[in-house]
Amino acid sequence: MSAARLLVRAVLVTDGRTRHLPATFHALEAQEVAPDILHIVTIGDIDLPEIPARLRATVSRSDATTYSAAVDEVLAEHRPLPHEYLWLLHDDTAPLPNTLGTLSATARKRARAGVIGAAHVRWDDPNRLVNLGTTVSRVGARRITLVEEDDVNQGQYHERDDVLAVSIGAALVRRDVWEHLGGLDPAYEGFGDSTDFCRRAWRAGHDVVIVPAARVRHAQDGLYGRRESSARGRRSTYIARRTSEWYHALAWSPPWAMALLILWACVSAPLRVLGRIAQNEPRLALDDIAVPWQVMRRSRHVKESRASIARTSTVKPQVVRPLLASMRTIVDHVRARELGAYEQRRAYRMPTDVVRAELAAVAGQRRRAFALVAFMATAASVVVFGRLIPGLVSGLMPTSPALGATQLSTSELWTRAWTGWSEAGFGVPALDGTFAALMLPLSMLPGGLPVGIGLLLALSVVWATLAAWAAAGAATRSVWARGAIALTYGLWPLFLESVTQGRVGAVIAHIVLPLFFLGVARAVGWQRGEIIGDGEEHPARRVGSPSAGLGAAIALATVSVAAPVLLAPLVLVSLVAGVFAGKHRWRAWTTALPALVLAGPALMAWLGAGPGTAGSWWILARENGPALSVGEFDEWRLALGTASAQPLAGGSWAAFATVGVGVVVLVLAAVSLASRRGAWAIASGWVIAAIGWATAVVSGSMVVVWADSAGAPSAHGWPGAGSSLMAVGLLGAVAVATHRTGVTPSGQPLTGMQVFRARAVLVAGASVTALALTGHVAAVAWPTSHVAANRVTMVSPHVLPLVASLEQEVRSSQRVLVLSHDDGGTVWFSVLARDGSEGVSGRAHVDSRGVPLAHSGEASAASRTFQLVDTVAELATSGTEVSEFLAAWGIGVIVVPVDSPAIQSALQQIPELTLMGASDLGISWRVSRPGQDVPVSRAWFVSSDGAATVLPMVGASIDQQVTSSQPGAVVVAETADDRWVATLDGEPLQRVNDVLGRNVFALPAGSGHLDVAYRDPEYRLWWWLGVVAVAWSLLGAIPVQSQRHREEDA
Repeated sequence: MSAARLLVRAVLVTDGRTRHLPATFHALEAQEVAPDILHIVTIGDIDLPEIPARLRATVSRSDATTYSAAVDEVLAEHRPLPHEYLWLLHDDTAPLPNTLGTLSATARKRARAGVIGAAHVRWDDPNRLVNLGTTVSRVGARRITLVEEDDVNQGQYHERDDVLAVSIGAALVRRDVWEHLGGLDPAYEGFGDSTDFCRRAWRAGHDVVIVPAARVRHAQDGLYGRRESSARGRRSTYIARRTSEWYHALAWSPPWAMALLILWACVSAPLRVLGRIAQNEPRLALDDIAVPWQVMRRSRHVKESRASIARTSTVKPQVVRPLLASMRTIVDHVRARELGAYEQRRAYRMPTDVVRAELAAVAGQRRRAFALVAFMATAASVVVFGRLIPGLVSGLMPTSPALGATQLSTSELWTRAWTGWSEAGFGVPALDGTFAALMLPLSMLPGGLPVGIGLLLALSVVWATLAAWAAAGAATRSVWARGAIALTYGLWPLFLESVTQGRVGAVIAHIVLPLFFLGVARAVGWQRGEIIGDGEEHPARRVGSPSAGLGAAIALATVSVAAPVLLAPLVLVSLVAGVFAGKHRWRAWTTALPALVLAGPALMAWLGAGPGTAGSWWILARENGPALSVGEFDEWRLALGTASAQPLAGGSWAAFATVGVGVVVLVLAAVSLASRRGAWAIASGWVIAAIGWATAVVSGSMVVVWADSAGAPSAHGWPGAGSSLMAVGLLGAVAVATHRTGVTPSGQPLTGMQVFRARAVLVAGASVTALALTGHVAAVAWPTSHVAANRVTMVSPHVLPLVASLEQEVRSSQRVLVLSHDDGGTVWFSVLARDGSEGVSGRAHVDSRGVPLAHSGEASAASRTFQLVDTVAELATSGTEVSEFLAAWGIGVIVVPVDSPAIQSALQQIPELTLMGASDLGISWRVSRPGQDVPVSRAWFVSSDGAATVLPMVGASIDQQVTSSQPGAVVVAETADDRWVATLDGEPLQRVNDVLGRNVFALPAGSGHLDVAYRDPEYRLWWWLGVVAVAWSLLGAIPVQSQRHREEDA
């Protein structure tokens, strides 16, 4: 112990940007042991508050840019005194009365101590600890506090003494140590410099001691960004703090590890960004991106910092190693921080035992109701669509006139989504590949896409009912009303008709649509609380969830891809919801962003066609997936949830049963208006229903799929998607009216007669609804139901005869021309690139002129369609010279149904065709290449002497080693498009004009690696933007707790 008297020189530096300076002055005045000398240094010209008279302070002005430089200016003007210590004060630190005396006593006991720090406590609560020493990881890139923030100080840390580092604020530092070490390192820019200084003190042979009994109130204005008037709190300094941690690692690491540390800073940043996105912290994600750049910016000072460490170090690094944090310490720190934050939230939200008992009883009732609803939905699915299950088990494929063939592999769907080229007909650039991407998860199930679509359709009632159950819970907590609403939505008439006809897009939209509204409600805190006691809601105040908002964004993106006609109405819903969402408005508004990005190409095409023109609106109402021409319908029937034109007067009981569901829902929604419960929510439900009805009417009266070169006819829009939106609005209004039926709209308990009337209305409504749903299910399942037209059936995966489908799978990848006729003798045709027509990979979309929407300024495909029409006419009349056109476009097989003798007779008379075989699936003829014994193919090389060589084509690309002694041309029998590119050993090949409108490239003599592919930069840009938007939303939808309430530097 040293008996020498200490001389304490206190230095207080202020820049005037804190409101805590007067309190700091009073805290210094109240010290039981006053400093011997007090210097107050002002940075720049500021007005100091009144200094207490007892404080004999010397005030000076400084232009220093750092705290350390201001202290050095004071020391430069005063020579060192014996046993002199510096008490370094910040203007937002207020030491408690015994602080200096306790620190001085420790200094006298610990002669080797160069830095003696105090315990920092909350400014407004001295019993809550903020800092009681700091350490760093072995690498140095993670700073760890040695006490949990806001931990209650009960004396449990009073035995702590030696630590790696303390806060310099209100610490006692020997003047000779300060001057020997050169003060604080300015490269840290105010964060982490205390840790660096203390670590250098250890390496210089001095101890660093923490004194828990000495406490300092610390407002942490710099940490929380208050000096810069930032509203972000401690987030505003995250970049500076995180950069300082990495700088500390660079300054103290071995020389060989510096490059690795910079590399790791760059590599770890994207990983942290993913975590920030999952926490719905986009600003911190941007901050994490900026950190590596800031580290590299500061790295120019690393040489000076390392030189300072080397110059002042007198002991080996092993002396400090025991004070560094081990991996176990780091794990314990992170776990304690996370669990501590969880326990804080849990304690804050924990209800009383009575409330918990009531919630447990309600939860049990809810589980029982859910089980009953799920069972009833499953039973309804089995009754209505159970016929599909045996076919799926047998390996059959679901198909319908709308659905087409579903035997598509994951790689085929990926190629369609990635390349942006559709193989429909003679090939056409696709507007987008989102529908194919939507089918990818279904194709990954065991059994592939047929099983995925089969389960989607067969259990569609279950999926829709469960989604509606979840969404209805946000509007009402009455489990029986919730169950009735869910079943009604799951058995909505037009939805069942969509399922029956295989309209996959409308089915997916109907299933996912309730989840969008659920996400929006939970994002802004509009969901209902559980009913307990005398009608109170728990919790009384609902908190919005940013994760739910991004979940709603995923739902909206899914719906807009499956049914683009709903994009505009749902974006409008998001915008209006944001207007009324208060501080959560951006959560509602941003739900539309992923959907708008995915629809970007369509929106560009719409703008290019001229917004507001008669020929542009169909672009927004297009159908991406399977489509089928819609017959006539009445607008009033759409209001009842059906599009059937079957007459009611004198009609079958099935017609009345189908309309009955819509009548009951409309009546209950009208009664809801008179309930005076949640008037604004009910009115909003009616507005949404009106928008949905208008959408159904407009889309049903508009051509949304135009005829293409493959022979597919035009089709009007399907009103099912709009009807689903109408159902959500009407049923949502009913749900709102059934919430808290045990109290009046003003919140007063119901009297005896009021309770009876309320229950009578609920029982009557439930009974009528159950009767209507039962009749509706029976009507749909009845064998003679009108819904059975164009329904999904289970067939063999092979739609074409085996000999025809094999020609599509070999190197030549031939197209197949399918001919058929109707009762009037009209011959119909379709061109198939695969085994059957398919719409599940998404439509390419052309306008009424045959021009692809993807590149509206390019040539039309109508000329090829007319040529094919003429060729089909020649075939049907036994014409000759048809093989040249067919072979030129890669059509190598013609298939005719077995019940078309007239067409068969005509084909038999054409010498250029060779009969391949016959089966129940049709009769096949082979098309020969004129003048050559080379099979027809979709891509080939033709030399200068006319000899053809087949080039294997996979999807929209050719990857082949070629050798030719003569120059020639590579012919790709796809619609000419400048985005088809060909290279030989990386050198681009020159495009040759082709009179037939194909892609032809000049190929020189010699050998090399030929690469031909379709590459659309614009499409790829939108593709990547969509991936980023969807990935961001998926990560953000993960319910990871945000760190707004706790330290962000871990």
